Amino acid sequence: MTPVPDVIALGETMRSVITVHGQNREHSVPFVTHGGAESNACVALVRLGFGAAWVSRLGTDDAGDRVLEELRACGVDLRWVRRDPQRPTGWMFRDTRGLRPSTSEPVPPRARSSLRTWTGCPWSKHRRCS
Repeated sequence: MTPVPDVIALGETMRSVITVHGQNREHSVPFVTHGGAESNACVALVRLGFGAAWVSRLGTDDAGDRVLEELRACGVDLRWVRRDPQRPTGWMFRDTRGLRPSTSEPVPPRARSSLRTWTGCPWSKHRRCS
């Protein structure tokens, strides 16, 4: 039997692309990770020795696969994560200088991301979980 986690967090996590600049800001490199307050809190709690589960919904895309891989590697309980073949996993682009990313990037709108449209989440019978 799977143990009951100490903490259960519900929230959206996206693929996060952060532009990291070199010492002289001459060379920039992308750092790709995941970003979401709830999943980040779960990772921190696991590192402190607590059991933490994350509840969410991700697209059945490469971005969703990577988010799950990273969180699983950190020890987060993912038993309540659902995958949505109709909606993509959200993306977030960030520049460490505080500049806005180019608006020409093909980014799926967050309003259409998999968690934003979840109408059948385990803790809500008739309301949207967002």
